[in-house]
Amino acid sequence: MPLAQVPGGFVPGVLTSAALNAGLLVGRPLFVRKTADQSVTSSTTYTDDTELYGDVAANCTYHFVLEAFYTAIAAANMKTKFTYPAGSSIVSASFLGNWWGAFTFSVCGTDGEANTIDGKTTAAPFTIFGLLVTGGTAGEFQVQWAQNTSNATATKMLAGSRLTLVRCE
Repeated sequence: MPLAQVPGGFVPGVLTSAALNAGLLVGRPLFVRKTADQSVTSSTTYTDDTELYGDVAANCTYHFVLEAFYTAIAAANMKTKFTYPAGSSIVSASFLGNWWGAFTFSVCGTDGEANTIDGKTTAAPFTIFGLLVTGGTAGEFQVQWAQNTSNATATKMLAGSRLTLVRCE
């Protein structure tokens, strides 16, 4: 669980949802690091990442960065997107991939969606960064991902992948 769920507020050295929602962390990053590999096989249905998520407060703006490491065979590739509270929107999001000197850059869809992330059988990185504006509802900002084409060979989001959320206002 990426956030310490401590009722009542801020505990020094521990990031809590209450501290985030109380506005105590404007400008301070929420950093979540994936500690174990996660696999998806034979599925193009988006799946919640088990570790890459965090709470966001209502009526705020966040800069987010997903720095991911993955493996997928070329026949399956990978796709990813984000979910967030009702009334919120991603006003801009971009994808950056670096596969051993071959950079790719593209603008993502309105839900931060990046389709057809090229399959790589050895650990490869990609980054998605953007701006989330929340509406009147607080909730979870969640990374989701799946195979782009269903395949029996596992597509994996690897340990060491990380999500950073910085509340801007």
